[in-house]
Amino acid sequence: MRIVEEVASAAGVRGAAEVQALLDAHGVSFSGGAIALHDGAGIPLRNLGVGSSRLLVANLQAVAAEDSAISLIDELEHGLEPYRIARLLHTLGSKDATPRGQVFLTTHSPICVRELAARQLWKVHRDVAGTLSVVELGVGEDDQGTLRACAEAFLAPHVLVCEGATEVGLVRGLDLYWAEHEGETLARHGVTPADGGGSNFVARALCFANLGYRTGLLRDSDVVLTKAQLDALNAAGVTQFAWTAPLSTDQQLFASLPDAALEKMLAIAIDHCGQDSVAKHVTNLDPNCDISLLDLLGFDAPTRATLGTAAKNGKWFKTIDQGERVGREVLGPFLDRADAPVPAVVAALRAWIAGLPPEEDDDF
Repeated sequence: MRIVEEVASAAGVRGAAEVQALLDAHGVSFSGGAIALHDGAGIPLRNLGVGSSRLLVANLQAVAAEDSAISLIDELEHGLEPYRIARLLHTLGSKDATPRGQVFLTTHSPICVRELAARQLWKVHRDVAGTLSVVELGVGEDDQGTLRACAEAFLAPHVLVCEGATEVGLVRGLDLYWAEHEGETLARHGVTPADGGGSNFVARALCFANLGYRTGLLRDSDVVLTKAQLDALNAAGVTQFAWTAPLSTDQQLFASLPDAALEKMLAIAIDHCGQDSVAKHVTNLDPNCDISLLDLLGFDAPTRATLGTAAKNGKWFKTIDQGERVGREVLGPFLDRADAPVPAVVAALRAWIAGLPPEEDDDF
């Protein structure tokens, strides 16, 4: 009982902090199973919640690792809060230089994926033909950083790396619009967007592709990729989606969407940044451009260029939430009236999303 109390205290299972061996009143017969551990209030420990029960048993298993060197845990996260998942992984030896035993576990939780080192993870995958493969993570030099930043994406069959938060939000917003109007979603095809982290997007796309994920890359065109980067992306089979050079996503949308859509984009920017801030970003580039008159004067090419640059410099849509609003409320509804290349890029993106049928969930 002392060992149970010590393990329960370390694991944070409060219901087992004080235990005693008592007759189990619910036992159907007087046998060895009629005596059970109870907490300090006399309640059997078998009445603990699912998560607490699994946490206690797994920690006791870790204590007994010298006698039983192999532990098997299916869906480790089941019934556990994130902080308890992390504690359990540490108890099982995830941070030990020399683990006490060998632990095999499966998970669908990004918390588990993020808490473990890339070298401790293997992706088990069954393709549409039924072939099972096991891929080791932690082989590439960028695997660990990508794992920490994009843990959720490692649990999806297909990954669309987006250059930054704007593009992640834009794709998420389009997904909401498609779900509301057509029923097709990213989840239907097993695709998840992953944040490329700005300057890290090439490395992250290569990480996923080299680990066997079907990988797409949605990026700006205001920064020219080197020949080495393009060659690496092509060799890894990464499908790229990009705007007209040298435009960023903000600049491309302001250049290609119809006037009514731009009015909506300005309203979203004002909601987020405030009218004075948006107006200042614009007048810093063109003192004669008055955003309060644009709905009357219209959006000619120079004005569109000014607004696109102001949006980029002022970070009007540099959060996932803002990008999501643009995708759902602007790009989706006005896509059929947009100028090139926006409709073609989105059409190619949708074709890639639907490129393979849904697959079974993958395990780690």
